[in-house]
Amino acid sequence: MEKFKLNMNSVILYHNGTEYDYTFSKQQERGDIHSISKPITCLCMGLAIEQGYFPLGLNEPIIKYLNDYEIISDSNRAYLQESTIWHLLTLTLGHEKMLLSSKSIADLGDANLVDYVLNEPILHKPGSYFAYTSSAAYLVSFIIQKVTKLKLLDYAKKNLFNPLGILDVEWRESLQGYSLGCTGVTIANSDLNKIGQLFLNNGVHNGMRIVSSEWIKKMKSIQVKTPNMFNPASAIPKYGYGLNLWICDNGNYFCDGTDGQYIIVIPSKEIVISTIGNQSDMSMISECLREIIC
Repeated sequence: MEKFKLNMNSVILYHNGTEYDYTFSKQQERGDIHSISKPITCLCMGLAIEQGYFPLGLNEPIIKYLNDYEIISDSNRAYLQESTIWHLLTLTLGHEKMLLSSKSIADLGDANLVDYVLNEPILHKPGSYFAYTSSAAYLVSFIIQKVTKLKLLDYAKKNLFNPLGILDVEWRESLQGYSLGCTGVTIANSDLNKIGQLFLNNGVHNGMRIVSSEWIKKMKSIQVKTPNMFNPASAIPKYGYGLNLWICDNGNYFCDGTDGQYIIVIPSKEIVISTIGNQSDMSMISECLREIIC
């Protein structure tokens, strides 16, 4: 990575109980995490389901949590009445394009983000079309806060972060007061790696059950195929999508975030790799890790 002058902050490789940590600067700083926020949000939804907040689990309809909002389009309303939590976590709600990227959130100014998402044209029947988008994770955050009466950050601190020993974490909010869900987590790479280890260990941390193994299994199992995203030449090809995790065709799985952020899990080798950086060309990072991954 230094040879190719990649703009990285740190790389951590966990293997068989040992962490190998390399920092590219004198002091490791916390990173501003983008899309890796999504699987953290998904872990929280799994916990909320386990705690009985959503009796139908992944089949829980979402429309009843959105009744305070006017849905202008009849077709949108009809599709949203069919939509469940599963559609949110698999990014198959039916929008055709990315919504609520970090840039678009800034461009929307003081607009209500839930209202914006619900009234963007839904062009596909829920479950029939995959589009990588950030809007679904924001809706999950909104729904969790509405049901638990806790902001997603506070819910995560109580049920996920604190049990993992992750004590120094922040989560940026919308102007409406909801943790963004899709982006905006500020966290150290060492803590990011703990999230990856939780996946590797099927929901257990230091001998303590944090998340059910059933939920972890669902997250890292292919829910939808993503042929348009698949590049077999990649070190970590996006063969399919689980619940907020990319699944490779060889059993590896990962999540990534803009500008050099990865959590990569290699179950066959019991390895977790996490990276934080400001590297715009993400493919260069996975290429540098190819020998370990492959």
